Amino acid sequence: RRSSDLARWITDLFCQNERVVLSGEWQYGFFSLTAVGATNVGSIRINCDQELRTNCARHVKGRYHDASYTEQYGPLGIFMAKGADLGEFNLGSTIVLIFEAPRRFEFGLTAGQKIRVGEALGSP
Repeated sequence: RRSSDLARWITDLFCQNERVVLSGEWQYGFFSLTAVGATNVGSIRINCDQELRTNCARHVKGRYHDASYTEQYGPLGIFMAKGADLGEFNLGSTIVLIFEAPRRFEFGLTAGQKIRVGEALGSP
């Protein structure tokens, strides 16, 4: 069964998924990276946060846990070098990336294209 068929078949599927939202600043402004993992299937791991647990019994529907890395690591939060290993999905899922880009940024992708680790999304 295709993913799109499954999404239509399960009511409120995207309301049930696990999410880890990382937001901050990069050289062109704001960014938000949201890891979305399927509930009761897999989990999301962020390398710098050993306390983070997704898809476990301690979570209650309708509640969320909020952590601030700037409180933990200082006003600059956590620095990630280009290409650094951020974390992983244990059983795969989706990344939603929202970011401010330079004025002349152009995506170099086509609809439905798979993106591999280290591939550029476009050019400034």
